[in-house]
Amino acid sequence: MKKIESVMSFFSGLIVGAMITVFMASTSLLNDVYTVAFTGIAAALVTIFIDYLIAPKQIFGFWQNVLKAIENSRFKPLAKPLGNCIFCMNVYIYTACFVVLYIYTESSWWYFIPGASMSHVALAYIDRKINS
Repeated sequence: MKKIESVMSFFSGLIVGAMITVFMASTSLLNDVYTVAFTGIAAALVTIFIDYLIAPKQIFGFWQNVLKAIENSRFKPLAKPLGNCIFCMNVYIYTACFVVLYIYTESSWWYFIPGASMSHVALAYIDRKINS
């Protein structure tokens, strides 16, 4: 059984590699992929930075009091994207970064979802490394 698993693993890796090679054959597409990946990682880093700035005893630490007031009001659903949840906040930060990317490079809107996913994964990885 081990021999079959290793052969299947080799061939599946070969097929996936061939598919990625065909997909990345165009240099303009490759540049777009790099740009979207960079934007996603940059949005994750900006999210971590903003989360640090609004932490208690930091320069914008008063924002925690604002968030507590929002949680106790009828606008409770707005508290998470405004800073209570870094993953919720990351979506809006990536949206702003992508709009800037779109304005300056006229990239396709189809890159929004893969870039947002990349930003979420990068944020989860960075947050795990910072808070572990």
